[in-house]
Amino acid sequence: ANLFELSGFVCTDVLYLQSLMIVGNGSMALFFITRLPPLGVAFCWAFLKTIVNVGMVFKILYDRQPITLSPQELEAYEEHFMPFGVTARQFKKFWDMGETIEVQPEELLTVEGSPVQNVVLVLEGFVYRTSGGRHVPCLDHCPASRHRPEGNAGAWVGELTALMRIDSASQFSTVRQEVPGGDEAGQAERERVRRLQRTLAGLGLYEGLLDGQPGPMTDHALQRLESCVGCDLDGADGPRTRQASEQLSDLFRERRAARWSVHAGEGVVVRSWKLDALVGLCRSSAETRGLLRKAFSQSAIQKTLVLQP
Repeated sequence: ANLFELSGFVCTDVLYLQSLMIVGNGSMALFFITRLPPLGVAFCWAFLKTIVNVGMVFKILYDRQPITLSPQELEAYEEHFMPFGVTARQFKKFWDMGETIEVQPEELLTVEGSPVQNVVLVLEGFVYRTSGGRHVPCLDHCPASRHRPEGNAGAWVGELTALMRIDSASQFSTVRQEVPGGDEAGQAERERVRRLQRTLAGLGLYEGLLDGQPGPMTDHALQRLESCVGCDLDGADGPRTRQASEQLSDLFRERRAARWSVHAGEGVVVRSWKLDALVGLCRSSAETRGLLRKAFSQSAIQKTLVLQP
């Protein structure tokens, strides 16, 4: 048993290591159970390690199974994900969260100034953007766009808003939930405080429940906000705090609004993901957060390059 375990430690392939650990720990378990009297505690530990290693072997074999991608998936993976270190398995997991949609000509994917609800990857067809009613030609997407030296800057839609929200979500990990109010008395006041708490949470300053009740955590978040903005507020119920909260809420809506109207041309096919679902997943999965940051950051860089005068 010890020789098998020692052999496993010198293996460079983790599958061989886990396999030799199974044989070694299994032999240990057999040795302990055949003693007179049987060594029950030692047997249980050796048997448990054997079971754990068996599970790890199955996991490794599963992870090493080849991923089958359709031609459409393969093209999207090679262009938008593979160059940034995203594995095919990670890509497939993300891809399956979305849905493929055929868009009608002249349909709007996003409307300038409106909240972004979805992150969209254009797979086929011609898509163009307008800002203030004016065409932005450098962000056009067509089949030839992927051959541009600066990259395909128009393929992603809504990724800038998604990137900001993902970065904001990663600043705090405490799971917050809204607590409904009780009776109708004071309901409006609780809703106002709840909006303040939600705004502070979006800034990464508040990590408590969204219960609409002023308390030590809300006061502490306001103190942190004061130090950041360099002005004096007057508690959760004060007029200056109320005005600051409304201004911050307006700023959030502006930051989360679409910068361009995105128009579909002929033969447009897109892959669409719900933005709120992606942000929620990023709060709980560091792997997904890193994957999306890689893809969205590269798209943001490409847009910056083509928009430079």
